[in-house]
Amino acid sequence: MKEKLAMLDVDGTVIDPNYRTTVSSDELVRVLTKAQENGVVIGLNSDSAFPTIVSWARQWNIKGPLLAEKSVVCLPDEGMRTIPVYKGLERFTEIRDAFVLRLMQSDLVGKVLTVVGDVNNVVDRMPAYGPEDHGAQALIAVNGLRQFSLSFFVRAWKENGWAARKDMVANGPVLAQAIELLEKVGAAYDLQHESKVWSQRECVPDPRYGICIARRSKVDKQTPVARLLSMRSYAQVYMIGDDRADLLKDDRVIQCAVGNANQDCKDGSALIASGTYTEGVIELIERIANGP
Repeated sequence: MKEKLAMLDVDGTVIDPNYRTTVSSDELVRVLTKAQENGVVIGLNSDSAFPTIVSWARQWNIKGPLLAEKSVVCLPDEGMRTIPVYKGLERFTEIRDAFVLRLMQSDLVGKVLTVVGDVNNVVDRMPAYGPEDHGAQALIAVNGLRQFSLSFFVRAWKENGWAARKDMVANGPVLAQAIELLEKVGAAYDLQHESKVWSQRECVPDPRYGICIARRSKVDKQTPVARLLSMRSYAQVYMIGDDRADLLKDDRVIQCAVGNANQDCKDGSALIASGTYTEGVIELIERIANGP
């Protein structure tokens, strides 16, 4: 008998804007483990960095496929076999390293403070020591965990500390200049290595949050799902999310929305939870596990 597959978005779905679950981890693990023991394969489908997704899966005892960065399928039951959706995507790490080096040598809007690592959790908690301490007028926080794409946050220094992530007036010029520098670095990489990685990219800036993501063009959350379903067959596939980006254009997938999802996501979903964030995920997983 074929199993059901339930894919979970992470940011805004399992975890809230503060990167936390809204129920205890023990309760989430209990529900997910029970569903998996009863024949539901549970996986993750997120744009987050691949190592971050692996970490969440281990923390929540998720055993199913892990789809990350809109670009890779990982199969834990095959020894963590990793399948990029296009060849050469690992070269984004080389472009990232070249970008970091150029940042450390450049003056975008004055001296730049460059941070590389698991920046999602720290960029809004940077110490408020000022230019008199480090001389920097801009912060560029590069995600050092992405393996098949590239992303960074920017923050401008204001009178009493780093600008908030939604301060488009302060952060906008820094973001624009950082993207301009990245474009030069990427073009130089393609030329030097006779590569098409950068020429086939898309850069997606979001000034509302002071972030830019560069990835292979024409990929979305459907891309790794299509690759997965070309390799494996399930009785039914469910996608649980909170945003329009989580709506997959695939008749094989039943869309599900947590209670905090935006209206586009709810309008496109067959199952909608009353609970928000983690509570909504638990509600939907139990409905999927107990359904036909």
